[in-house]
Amino acid sequence: MAGIKGVDYIDENGVRVLTGGKLAAAKNLANNPNFYAEIGAKGGKNGHTGGFAANRELARIAGALGGSRKKGFKKAA
Repeated sequence: MAGIKGVDYIDENGVRVLTGGKLAAAKNLANNPNFYAEIGAKGGKNGHTGGFAANRELARIAGALGGSRKKGFKKAA
């Protein structure tokens, strides 16, 4: 029995069969053991926008706004 696409299953011989993203990840690592490390390094070297590290005052304001917002709970009447 083949199972649902994208979901691991055990075949008729009792062997676990990888499908979907897990299969792709296994193949990536089989071809290049450093595959995900190389992708992460590329992303880390590519970030030059600064973000909140470049503007501490903006980070303070955004944090204060986010912390002051209610998170979906309602006060009892």
